[in-house]
Amino acid sequence: MLLIAASAIFAAVQSIDRLRHPTSIRHVGVVLAAGLIGFAGNEAVAVYRIRVGRKIGSAALVADGLHARADGFTSLGVVAGALGVLAGAARADALVGLLISLAIVYTLVQAGKAVFHRILDGTDEATVRLIETAAAAVPGVEHVTETRARWIGHNLLA
Repeated sequence: MLLIAASAIFAAVQSIDRLRHPTSIRHVGVVLAAGLIGFAGNEAVAVYRIRVGRKIGSAALVADGLHARADGFTSLGVVAGALGVLAGAARADALVGLLISLAIVYTLVQAGKAVFHRILDGTDEATVRLIETAAAAVPGVEHVTETRARWIGHNLLA
């Protein structure tokens, strides 16, 4: 989480500096290729980590997948900024950098909520409703009330 926050701060500071002091981008073709390759690689990693994290109930792995996804979108942002500069907007890369900073902060908040919820043994409402539905379907059960569930490691106890 601290690395995500540091990334957002670093990107914002660099973007503000480039807004104040625009500089040209050299080797735009290489920047474009690196951005596209970076997006593809990060998205593949994100999909895998999020899928496995949800399957095994690891909020940390899901958060790591979200971080990889944010990195992928950052790479697409780099592509957009480079295209803007090629189109004649000298500060396009700096503006995209500020947008990337906001996206990183958003990812940080979402990942932080999920991890904090899980640290407190929290279970999402959809899972609790599913447990209630399954318990109510047992022959002889008339009604289910006050369902509680909590995570112990990777196991959900209800």
